[in-house]
Amino acid sequence: MTTPVAWDPNDWERWCLQLLRLAYGADQLQEMPARHGGDMGIEAFTFSGHAFQCYAAEEPASVADRYENQRDKLTRDMKKLITKKKDYERLLGNVKLNCYFFLVPYFDSKELVLHAQQKAAEYLDAGLPFLDSGFRVRVVTDDAFKEARSLLLGRPKELISVPPTTEDGLRDWLDENTEMRQTVDRKLSPLFPVDNHRDRYVGEVIAHYLDSENYLQKLRERYPDQWEDASRTVTRTERRLNMEYLSSGEPHTGRLIVQIVRDLEKKLSQGVPLLDADAATTLAWGAVGDWLIRCPLDFEGAGV
Repeated sequence: MTTPVAWDPNDWERWCLQLLRLAYGADQLQEMPARHGGDMGIEAFTFSGHAFQCYAAEEPASVADRYENQRDKLTRDMKKLITKKKDYERLLGNVKLNCYFFLVPYFDSKELVLHAQQKAAEYLDAGLPFLDSGFRVRVVTDDAFKEARSLLLGRPKELISVPPTTEDGLRDWLDENTEMRQTVDRKLSPLFPVDNHRDRYVGEVIAHYLDSENYLQKLRERYPDQWEDASRTVTRTERRLNMEYLSSGEPHTGRLIVQIVRDLEKKLSQGVPLLDADAATTLAWGAVGDWLIRCPLDFEGAGV
């Protein structure tokens, strides 16, 4: 028999919200703070019609006591669908709730599931305008969000997919940003004195930069926590750039850029464990492109 984990209620709520952010994305999940004006019986909802209440009962407890605590909590919070009906109408607008998730660390009584079904029927009969005709109540643990849980526990999987910059897209950017392109070309000229070699390298660097910018935009929209961690890691590396690399005494060659990228890949993987390897590489090369376009990375006057 599985022994229930004794979760602090606040820690359980934070854990659940992290799972939900990953499962649905920040563009779909609306969290519901309770500090001003009290809560509405839910921690969050999605614009696809899912509502979430998170509850960790005090442990250890008997099967009967755990059931009664969970049952009473579900009853109290669902009652707010009626007592705060006007607030829900304002909150949801055109969104119809089709599922109310009661997220608990553990449950071991079929009576709780039966109670949830009873509540679903009861509130459907109440004729609440913001409930879908197929409204249901589900009692679940974090097993319902296994993929998000795996990500949080450090098994990286592709968070988002962004198509690489096309040749036409790269050509358009180079045509529209000649000054930036010339800046990168000037900075790389000490490392790549042969024009055609340097042209190809500049094109690749700019393409990586554009891929990275697109990735970061999508990451910020869907996973803002991971975007913030990635941005912080890149900024910290930028601040140490001169001390760690440019003043290291090592010869300034194309290998130095690769070293910077590899070190930044490692820092991103450590600082943002949810990033897969390809994403870390994209962001690392994109950061180098950004630093070449701006001012932090400059090899002017360097020996080859």
